[in-house]
Amino acid sequence: MHADPLSAYAYRWFGKIFARSTIDRQFDWFWRHLRRLDSHYDHVICAGDSLAERLIDGGLKRVSTVPMGIERNVFLRRCAAKSCAPPCWSAARWVPMLPS
Repeated sequence: MHADPLSAYAYRWFGKIFARSTIDRQFDWFWRHLRRLDSHYDHVICAGDSLAERLIDGGLKRVSTVPMGIERNVFLRRCAAKSCAPPCWSAARWVPMLPS
């Protein structure tokens, strides 16, 4: 899941007035939509644990977390083995690497 629409909109707009549980009840139509989508796919990939936990709490069953960014030790170990340039590259050259 690339975005967190409830946090970006509903929680931000109404969070100072209502509890999150109240907002979730009022936006149940959106949670039903997400649960329907969840049933059609093998996985819902999230970039962080907090979003994954919120989706699981909302009733989604196929949530997986793949953290954003790089694992510093894995990246530096592979980089050193391949004689890469030092990690002062521009951000455009940083590529996330998953452990093999």
